[in-house]
Amino acid sequence: SGASKPVTPVTPTPEPEKPTTPATPKPDKPTTPATPEPDKPTAKTPAAKGTTLNLSGYKLKVKVTSSSKSNPTVAVIGVTDSKTKEISIPATISYDGVTYKVTKIADNAFKGNKKLTTVTMGNNVTSIGKNAFSGCTALAKATIGKNVTTIGDKAFYKCKKLKSITMSAKARVIGSSAFSGCTSLTKATIGKNVTSIGDKAFYKCTKLASITILDKVKKIGNSTFYGCTSLKKATIGKRVTSIGKNAFYGCKKLKTITIKSSKVKTIGKNAFKSINKKATITLKGTKKANKALKKKLKKSSVGYVKTWKIK
Repeated sequence: SGASKPVTPVTPTPEPEKPTTPATPKPDKPTTPATPEPDKPTAKTPAAKGTTLNLSGYKLKVKVTSSSKSNPTVAVIGVTDSKTKEISIPATISYDGVTYKVTKIADNAFKGNKKLTTVTMGNNVTSIGKNAFSGCTALAKATIGKNVTTIGDKAFYKCKKLKSITMSAKARVIGSSAFSGCTSLTKATIGKNVTSIGDKAFYKCTKLASITILDKVKKIGNSTFYGCTSLKKATIGKRVTSIGKNAFYGCKKLKTITIKSSKVKTIGKNAFKSINKKATITLKGTKKANKALKKKLKKSSVGYVKTWKIK
C-alpha cells in the first residue's frame, strides 16, 4: 500500500486587535472657594460706673452712672472749659466707641458758674439735681427737656437773669427753693402733671406776674410764693388739699385768686398775709366745700382782712 501523505496542520490566522480608544476624561468641575464670613466687630465695653469722662467736643464733663452694655448712661457733672457761655446737653454722647444716654444733670453740676448764659437739655434727661444751676447769675435762658420729671431743691436758686421757664408735661416734682430768688422771672409754666410744689419754690420771684397751679398739684408748700411782689393773679387747681404757711405772704399786688379745689383741708398761718387789701377770692368747689373754705379764709391767722371779697 502506498504511503499516506502527511497532513499539514492549519494554523489559524489571529484577528488583529482593534485599537482601544482611550476614554476621554471628564474635566473636573471647578471648585468654588467658600466665601469667608466677615469677622463680627467686638462690642466695646462701657467705662466703669463712676468714671469721669471729659468730652471737649461737647464742652461737658460727665460721670458714668451705668456701665450696662445694653444701656450705658451718664450724668452731666460740669463743663470742660470754665469760660463756656452756651451749652447743649445732647440726648446721647459717644466716647471710645460706646454710645451713652445722658439721663441726668447731677447735683451741683454748674453751681456758681458765672459765665453760663444759655442751656438746652436733651430728651433723655429725666432729672435735674439739687443745686444744679444754683447761683448761675448770668443764666438767662434754660430749655428744660421734655422728659424731665424732677427738678431738684435749689436747682435754679438765685439765677437772677432767668426770665421764663417752661416745664415738660412729664414733670412731677418741683423741689424746695427750686426757683427761689429768680428776680427776673416773669413767666413760669408749671407742667400739667406736677403733683408737688416744694417750700419756697418761687420765693421772692419779684417779677412773677401770674401763676396757674394745675389740677394734679396736691400740695403748695410753705412760703412757695412768699414775697412775689408783682404777682397779680393766682389760680389754684382742683386737687389741692393743703396751702402751706406764708404761701402767698407779702404778694402785695395779688388781687385775683381763684380756688377750684373742693378738697382744701388746711390753710397755713399767714398763707395770704399782706396780699392786696381789695383782693377777690373766687371759690369754684362744691357748695359744701366752699362754705367750709370760707370759714378757713375768714381767719386773721391766714391773713384775712374785711375788705377782701370772698365769693
